[in-house]
Amino acid sequence: MDKKNKIIVIVGATASGKSRFGIKIAKHINTEIINADSRLFYRGLNIGTAKPTKRDLSLTKHHLIDIIDPDEKFTLNNFLILVRRQIQKLHNEKKIPIIIGGSGQYIWSLIEGWKIPKVKPDTELRSNLEQQLNQNGIEHLQLMLKNLSEKLYKQTDLLNPRRIIRSIEIAKSSIDNKVQKNEKQTYDSFILGLNAERKLLHSRVKNRINKMLDDGFIEEINTLIAKGYDSSLQSMSSIGYKEFINYVKGEYSKEEAIQKTIISTNRLIRNQNNWFKQSDDRIYWIDNNDEEKNFNLIKNVINKWIKT
Repeated sequence: MDKKNKIIVIVGATASGKSRFGIKIAKHINTEIINADSRLFYRGLNIGTAKPTKRDLSLTKHHLIDIIDPDEKFTLNNFLILVRRQIQKLHNEKKIPIIIGGSGQYIWSLIEGWKIPKVKPDTELRSNLEQQLNQNGIEHLQLMLKNLSEKLYKQTDLLNPRRIIRSIEIAKSSIDNKVQKNEKQTYDSFILGLNAERKLLHSRVKNRINKMLDDGFIEEINTLIAKGYDSSLQSMSSIGYKEFINYVKGEYSKEEAIQKTIISTNRLIRNQNNWFKQSDDRIYWIDNNDEEKNFNLIKNVINKWIKT
């Protein structure tokens, strides 16, 4: 692809500082940010997703945030259509888009040019798999997918039961070997990985949850429930929401909800580390413990990359 079709992608675990770093880079090269965090697509899910603040949005224009309601379905293919369209718009404006997200499946599908097979939903199979999920847990479905297709297993978000079910559906279809890659839909990508010490990440996670509660997270959940959105929805079953919905229902104490959210977030961080490996030489990793020092370093690296 033409060297002018450059994108910058910022990846890393939850609480590694991707959003702040992205805004600084966007201001430095006069560009805009495209969101690739699946939870930020949903309207009304603001506090629990650490959605960019009004101040953040005033500093740099963001795209693919608040684009669907919590009960709307949104697939990986929907994302690829929208993100590629937005990238093209920014390229037409002579800008280098910055894509930010911790959703590995979304990030790699864009970078590697995935072509998602058109497999119609199988409602009977989905119902059966949901029953197996309720009876045997998510690990049962993970193993089923792995036995069906090692390739799809590696390309699926294994913490998201709905994506596992969809991958099993694809694996059981007659479509010839599932997710393909299209070199014509790839970009000249600079992938920046933000790493932070585990203790620092865990500390940030705890602080983030406390801030969520101070900012009115319980009120946000009550508002969503009042609108008819419940934990059966993919959006409302995401980390933080499912735990504190159970608190609102009286099934957990507040401390239990906090601890379960911390545990779920730490599990998510481990999953993100599997998607974005330190050994992956496509990723330019930095230890983001000193943000200001690292930003000066990355500015120089990006300036050189833009000129290539």
